[in-house]
Order: sequence, then structure tokens, then C-alpha cells
Amino acid sequence: MARIVITNGTIIDGTGRDPIERGTVIIEGDRIASVEDRAHRGEPGDTVVDATGQTVLPGLINLHDHAYRKRLRYVTPGVSSYREASNRLVRESPTYLAVLSASNLLIELRAGITTTREVGAGYDISVTLRRMINEGLLPGPRMFVAGQAISMTGGHGYWMARQADGPDEVRKAVREQLLTGVDHIKFMATAGLARYPQEHPQHVEFTEEELRAGIEEAHKHGKKTCAHAYATEGIKNAIRAGIDSIEHGVFLDEEAIHMMIERGVDLVPTMSGLYRVAEYYREAGDQATCDLIYDLALRPQQESFAQAVQAGVRYGVGTDSAGEMVEEMLLMQEAAGISAMDCIVAATGNAAKIMGMEDRFGTLTPGLAADVIVVNGDPLSDVRALRSIVHVIRDGKHFVRDGELYL
Repeated sequence: MARIVITNGTIIDGTGRDPIERGTVIIEGDRIASVEDRAHRGEPGDTVVDATGQTVLPGLINLHDHAYRKRLRYVTPGVSSYREASNRLVRESPTYLAVLSASNLLIELRAGITTTREVGAGYDISVTLRRMINEGLLPGPRMFVAGQAISMTGGHGYWMARQADGPDEVRKAVREQLLTGVDHIKFMATAGLARYPQEHPQHVEFTEEELRAGIEEAHKHGKKTCAHAYATEGIKNAIRAGIDSIEHGVFLDEEAIHMMIERGVDLVPTMSGLYRVAEYYREAGDQATCDLIYDLALRPQQESFAQAVQAGVRYGVGTDSAGEMVEEMLLMQEAAGISAMDCIVAATGNAAKIMGMEDRFGTLTPGLAADVIVVNGDPLSDVRALRSIVHVIRDGKHFVRDGELYL
């Protein structure tokens, strides 16, 4: 069997262990065969990658993504506002959104993301894209999908969600999503900023009883659950109802954090999503809206994240619509003072644990999926080195070689 031998690089395995200097990662087929603390010349027939001066890591895992919305990061001030661009997307056809999503996923793969947890797309877009990537018809990250998020009537993101009211209807909505073959279920537990001031970040939407019915149904079928949750009481409703992860977690308090630790609930903060939108308005000359986003949500979110980290809540890296992985890590460092190694583990080994997939991928461990990236420089000195992608390998397939897509 042909092998890929990545040698002479500094290896960060995603577990938090100390790096291996001038080590070697050997890939056989779609699996990691070995991780060695020595350089390796390879054998006849091997593809040898000399990673001298570079760092070898597991592929990155984006725990909170909306593939069809990623281009909102690049809205041009003066051409249209962020909200106008977002509303325009909602009116596009499913075909347009599917092709746009495929294009965006290719960009994500190029950025070193080998696994993405899609947490809500309309129609059957994400389910279909997952199938096409799995069948090798499209290049992209490995996808785990929620299909349509579930919201109350008129709730956050209702325009692309399955709307449901009352415990029985929420349970039915979950069953409908399960029928399409989704990997996990996403609930809109609270409002957000999408339609502010019609919705407010402190508004609670689903009741605890509604969430419990849906979560119980998902868990019966072995599916994990996550909740869009800003408002404090909405976060607590979701935790009491049995949620697996809180997305955003803008207004955590001491009780909510204690509940998360006690029940093993994870946090995916996605600060970069709000940050990018706020900065868009600053660039557009609308300082008032920028300040509003910071005051209403982003600063409280940073404070909540810092408190959660200090208390010992497990967390992962997610970008939401407009965010970016390295940007998210920098914001995590700014908010909570965590190390670059903590950021990398949050985007690799811990992310896989949050998904319940640590026995499949997420670390450079023999027997796991061969998801490997190579970057120039030392991300432990500056996580921005993770933007300098040289190689991307997913399931043993070399998608990026020497910085260029290889399809």
C-alpha cells in the first residue's frame, strides 16, 4: 500500500502533549499508521513530505458552521449591508444555495478544516452535500449535518428552520429531521441578533418542556443535540432539558456554568461570528451598529467564555456564518488568556470529543483517520501560523500540496 511520510516537522498531535521535534507521521491508506519521534527517509514508493521548518497537526474541526452563509464574511461596505446580504441569501433558490455551499466548503478545506459540523441549513442542502462528499463527487471537509434547525414559530432563524410549537410538535419535528438522515439536532432555544430589535438576545424562545421532548427524541436515536442559546434562562432551559452543547452562550452566569460542568455540557462560543459582523459595520462607517453589537452581545460573550474556561467547561472552536477559525482562536486568547496549545486542542482533540468522535479522528493517533495539515511556522508562538497552509490531507487523500489545491 502506498504511503505518505511526513517527516522532519514539529508534530502537535492534538492531545495537548508536548510537541515532537523533527518527528514523522506515516499514513497508510486512509489511516495514520504511526507517529514517530525521529526523522524518516521513507521507502521506495512512498510519497515523502519534507516538513523542515513546518508544523504538522491534525486537521481542524469547525464545530459551528453554516456553509451557505460563509461568503457573508466578505460583504463589501457601500455595496450592501450585512443584513441586506443575509436577507438576499434567504430568497435564493435551493440550487443556488447548494452550489454556493459547495464552493464555500472547498474554501474551508483549503484553510485546513477537514471536519465541519453544519448546524443548520434550509431544505436538504447539507444532507445532500454530505452524501456527495462521502461519495467522492465533491471535495470538501467531512460533514456532520443537522439538516434544518428547529425553532418556534417566528423564532430565531425561522426562515430556514422547521418551525414547531409545543412538546409534541417539537418531537415530531425531530423525527422529521431524523428521517432525512441527519447526524445531530439543532434547537433555537433563544433569540439572537438576526432581526434586532424585533428579536433581542435576552429573549427566551423554546420552553424547557419543548426542548426536553425534542432532546429526548434525538437521544433515543443516538443523536447528539446542540442549542443556539444567548439568554441566560434559555441556556438553563436547554441544560435542564438534557442538551449536549451550548452554542454561543452569550449570557452565562455562575449557576449556568455550574450546571454545564455538573452535567457535562460543552460550549462552542463562536465569538468570531459576531466580531466579523461588528467590524463590517465599523468599516462601513456605522459605528453605532458596531457598538450595539459589542455592547449587546460580544462583550458579554467574551466575559461568559472567560468565566466558563476558568471554571473548567470544555469548549471547542466554531465560526458561525461570518467567522474564521484563527480569528476565533485569537478572540479566545483575548477573552480568557488561554494558550495557543489550548486553542489547537479545542479545534482538534477536544472538538472530536464534543462530537463524540474521538475514536475516529481529531488527533494524530495511529489507527485514526488520516486528517493531517502542515503549516509554515510555529502556531504555538502565534496561532496565525495556522493560516499558512502548505498541505491538507483528509482520510489519506492529499487535497492541498505545497499550498495549491490538488483535486
